[in-house]
Amino acid sequence: MNRRLTKAFIGALSFAAALSTAVVCNASDAQAKKASVKKVTASAPSGKKVYVAKGKKVKITTTVKVKPNKKANKKVTYKSANKKIATVSAKGVVKGVKAGKTKITITSKKNKKKKTVLKVYVKKAAVKKVKINSKNFVLSAGGTKKLTAKVTPKKNVYKKVVWTSSNKKVAAVTSKGVVKGLREGSAKITASAVDGSKKKASVTVKVGAGIASVSAVRKNVIRVILTGKKALSAADFQVQTRSGVSSTKYLTKHVESVTTNDQKIYDITLKEQVYATDYLKVTISALATNKSVEIYIDNISGYGDAGNTEVYYVEFNKDRKDRYSDNFEIGNSNAVGAITYTSLTGLPSGLKAYFSEDKTKVLVRGKFANIERGTTAVLSGYDEKGTVFTKKIIFVVGSDTQIVTVTEPVSTELAYRPNDPKTIQNEESGFNIYSSDIRAKVHVAGGSGDYSYDVTYNGKSLSELRYDKDYNLVAINPGTYRFDVMVKDDNNESLKASDAVTFNFVAGVTISGKVVDAAGQPVKYGYVTGFTKADEYGRYGSFYVRTEKDGTYVARTLPGDYYTYTGDRYYGGNAYDYSVGNMFYANAVKNFKLPVYKVNIATNIAGAAGYSVSHLNVISSYGVTYRVSDYDDSYDADHSMFVYLPAGSYEVVTYDYDSSDNDITAYGKVEESTEGTFKEYRLSNSLGDYKVSGNFTVNGNSTVVLNAEKKAEQEG
Repeated sequence: MNRRLTKAFIGALSFAAALSTAVVCNASDAQAKKASVKKVTASAPSGKKVYVAKGKKVKITTTVKVKPNKKANKKVTYKSANKKIATVSAKGVVKGVKAGKTKITITSKKNKKKKTVLKVYVKKAAVKKVKINSKNFVLSAGGTKKLTAKVTPKKNVYKKVVWTSSNKKVAAVTSKGVVKGLREGSAKITASAVDGSKKKASVTVKVGAGIASVSAVRKNVIRVILTGKKALSAADFQVQTRSGVSSTKYLTKHVESVTTNDQKIYDITLKEQVYATDYLKVTISALATNKSVEIYIDNISGYGDAGNTEVYYVEFNKDRKDRYSDNFEIGNSNAVGAITYTSLTGLPSGLKAYFSEDKTKVLVRGKFANIERGTTAVLSGYDEKGTVFTKKIIFVVGSDTQIVTVTEPVSTELAYRPNDPKTIQNEESGFNIYSSDIRAKVHVAGGSGDYSYDVTYNGKSLSELRYDKDYNLVAINPGTYRFDVMVKDDNNESLKASDAVTFNFVAGVTISGKVVDAAGQPVKYGYVTGFTKADEYGRYGSFYVRTEKDGTYVARTLPGDYYTYTGDRYYGGNAYDYSVGNMFYANAVKNFKLPVYKVNIATNIAGAAGYSVSHLNVISSYGVTYRVSDYDDSYDADHSMFVYLPAGSYEVVTYDYDSSDNDITAYGKVEESTEGTFKEYRLSNSLGDYKVSGNFTVNGNSTVVLNAEKKAEQEG
């Protein structure tokens, strides 16, 4: 072979080899790009089964799970098993042809082995109307409401609807029509027919807090409970009253402050009072729903009686010449209006009950036939609202020759803790056991009626329980204590009776916090108080404690449901920030804020270092009087004058120069003493007595200077 042919042959072989390699590579690439179909699923508006009305169309939604996840790999084909019942388009639109049932098969174009089948039911008639069983409604956040939808006609149609929400962040709806409020706003809830008729109905739900209830818990405290949480201020509340159902004139009750622990229950302190028989209307425009509620105040029980039963003791000597006579009545603070008495059972022998014609009075008269050691009669009745009330009357009846005693049930009290002499603060709290407190639990009858009591504990005097060897008061440990009581007739030594009184002393709970004014500054030497409702024996828990220089306070008290408020000075201060329903069953923190500003009162008296106030008042432009006080604590160097006032205009006017009206005494020095354990500060170098006057405006914490005119010294 010549050289030219040889070159041509070799070139041809090289080209063939290259071509072969290229073919192999292209086949490999095609294999790599082949789609892998995992699953084909499909559904209709009605779910996994297709329901469509004759002559109507519904769209099938198909999902193909495939790798790679490309649109070209997701293509499917649709096929109807019986086109005389239903047809299906290449895009999955099913059309009902005649009533009956068939199947639609959906197959992947990439892998014909991957398919799914939907059953198809063609209904004879189409839905003509959808109606929801509710108008537009409101829900609180977290609240739910069940909706139902009715379709017409009733026969030969598919009745199922699909529920949807236009704003799923505001309100969600389940497949069964249960709507749940999620957050404040509005959403449209729609029920749609799924048979291709395109019929639907909608209602709007507003989600947000509304007024759930309004009640008057004190004459100046209104409790408003919301359906959900909402941050509100005093300015958001409008409180009005009217005198009767036919009255169209509303009087505005001005809101002084509001208190809430959870932004759902609000206690509103009013500047003016409301009364039983008022119509009370509360409006909160800031709410999303139910913005105004009006109630009739049939009763303001406040923190009076905890229940609807009370106990009354009758002590009597059956040998007295005069007969027993008493009017029995139920005075429970929870009762609305007059009580109609229905029965009085269990009277001791010799007594008879007389009911008035209208059953609103009960007279009991007669002569006791026997000694009575706690015989109990029960008076029953109902108030104007139908609530049943009872009163247990316990009879303690003795004779000229026999003393009878009956003791009250175990009383729970706060275990006593004495004051700590190492601190300035007063830590004393609890039930300091006095003989008189124990005697008060013993009901005595018989003999002359004049008695002496000998109270002991474990055979020892009360002093041995209350004091140590140095005669210092000691703490009483929690526990059950039984005190023996011997009752002696002062006029007959042979007449005596013994009994026992039991107390359950508990450690209690500690309530602490801080009191500040409207500017957020501490209220020094103010007070905090609280009390519970009374049990059937009239017993209740309470505390009253002074704030420290920094506005803080600590109180020990019995566990319970407390009504609380605070004031601007410890003795005789004005009360503010009322709230009810304080569940102090464990140690708790409760802070208070006075809706007033601290105003320091100064004068033009040269060299004045401190003051003593006799009787000094300021009057607001609305005629409200406020008392000016002085800091007279001997452990505090501050002996200035002060008053807490709402924003507004004020004046100090002296009408009678010779009276004590608006009298103060000024002093030139505050002397420090270190004779005791702690430093003491007392006023000295009197500069004389003065009358003060002036006008000023309050917009915040401030100091005002009043004009002082020295009083002439009285002769003699």
